[in-house]
Amino acid sequence: VFSMFTMHASSDNRSNRIRLSSDSRYQLASQPVDERWIGDDPPIHGIRAKRGMIC
Repeated sequence: VFSMFTMHASSDNRSNRIRLSSDSRYQLASQPVDERWIGDDPPIHGIRAKRGMIC
């Protein structure tokens, strides 16, 4: 189990096989949410979230 402050990465996939990753997060309903990740069309998933970064 990792916290949001745990640094993690992976190497390039140099095989011809697909590599999948999953990230599931939970929090108490009483805690405030980050509005960038909420709703039918969260802004963080699109070009609106890009701020001059590579990805």
